[in-house]
Amino acid sequence: MGWKWPKIGCALLLWLGAGGCQTVRLPAEDEPVLASSNLSADNALSASDTTDDALSDPFADEELESVVVPPAGWTADPVKRSRNHAHQAWLSPSRRTAYGVIRINLPLPFIGPDVVLPRFLEQMRESEGEAELLSRRNDPRLPGIRFVAEGGQYRLRANLVTRGFRAWAVYAGTLRSEPEQPDELQLAEAAREETRVGTTRVRSRSR
Repeated sequence: MGWKWPKIGCALLLWLGAGGCQTVRLPAEDEPVLASSNLSADNALSASDTTDDALSDPFADEELESVVVPPAGWTADPVKRSRNHAHQAWLSPSRRTAYGVIRINLPLPFIGPDVVLPRFLEQMRESEGEAELLSRRNDPRLPGIRFVAEGGQYRLRANLVTRGFRAWAVYAGTLRSEPEQPDELQLAEAAREETRVGTTRVRSRSR
């Protein structure tokens, strides 16, 4: 079964009235919001050299306004973009697992993740037919919200952060209709934790 990530990405954007494409301009500040040392409590990861070596070298993505670290050998999906968002996903060899980053332009500055998350779930419910928030917790180390949600074909394990006129959802996703691949999910979650948003400065990962 193939992924239909545009639906998931657009879920967070419909309430903004997303339209056509435009050139993205980076914010003036260039400090990361996500720290690479923060591991998920949803599925504890081993910070082993094996996991580190299975991730690609970090690289800057100006459209996502992020430094991304996809698992080595995973296939990049075509970038989905509109006037108000950019969304890039990388699919595992089995295509049952994905690591992705969604960068959203907010209509007003300083809209917090507590406001964005309910909108995400509402639109996920409209586009996927269902949306269930399985867990959520505030994490001041992000700072933002860690949440797990299911809707339609997908289960998402995401970090949601906001800053100024931007929000980011960085996720590890799996297909609900297929058995999870634990090794792939571990890599997707490790990639999520290594991702730094709100910056294009590439720094080496800690080993």
